[in-house]
Amino acid sequence: MKFFVRSALVSFLTILSACAHKEPATVGYQTDKARVWELEQSIYERRAVGDIQFYLDNSNPNYLGWPYGLNEPTKLDSLREWVSENPFQAGEEIKVTLDGFAVEGDTAIAYFSTHRTRKPGGEVVENRFQNIHVWTRVDGEWTLMGSFSRKIL
Repeated sequence: MKFFVRSALVSFLTILSACAHKEPATVGYQTDKARVWELEQSIYERRAVGDIQFYLDNSNPNYLGWPYGLNEPTKLDSLREWVSENPFQAGEEIKVTLDGFAVEGDTAIAYFSTHRTRKPGGEVVENRFQNIHVWTRVDGEWTLMGSFSRKIL
């Protein structure tokens, strides 16, 4: 009987500890998460009105990303060139959802999904993407260091 009670107690405590997993409650973590998420949302709000410049302006000079639609990772200068050759249009409708966040020192990673129902220019679509943005803090300001995006629908 003792063995059964001990096993049940260990199982209960294991389940309880797994359910109790929470984000760090530190003020710094919450402040960093709020600021990075604010920047992420601003990127997509600006995209809706055809402004991709906010993304570029908040990118680190050493940025390397792989946006959906490009064949390989690209540096910031190449991304700027691509954007100048492919002007961004207004009309995109996209919902952004934060799926995960991690921060360590001056590096933060945002995992988020997007649901696009209208492309730039207005074409109605049903697209879903999974995204990762890596941010680095330089002189107290968060800058986008890297990105990856993949279409899942």
